[in-house]
Amino acid sequence: MFDLVIEMDVIDNVIACYEIKDEINEKETIFVAFQRDGKLVNEMTFTNNWKDEEIIEFVNEVYEIKSSKRRYKHGKIECIEALRECLSKEEFKGFCKGNVIKYLWRCDYKGGKEDLEKARDYLDYLLEKEIIK
Repeated sequence: MFDLVIEMDVIDNVIACYEIKDEINEKETIFVAFQRDGKLVNEMTFTNNWKDEEIIEFVNEVYEIKSSKRRYKHGKIECIEALRECLSKEEFKGFCKGNVIKYLWRCDYKGGKEDLEKARDYLDYLLEKEIIK
């Protein structure tokens, strides 16, 4: 089905760009899948008409958008998942709510858009696991 599968957990965005360019040089059109943890994150058809800058921009966007929550991974365990396992449901809920408040509070003075994205990530953690109903 796919001509190339990019495993985002294994290779970085720079290597992904090189692999796409190599495939395009061999074929005129390629269908590429971007996966993380074995799950499809994004897909795109690239042709030899794509400029290098366009490939780089697209790949960087996929990696940035889909990796915003992957901040503190050591080995196979993401820090947030370890916290979720160590804390009670109420403690984890408080941790996430506290971080939402912190990042919203400081966004105008410190981290700007990045802080807003972090606040959204913590809201997503609350919503994904049905911690708040």
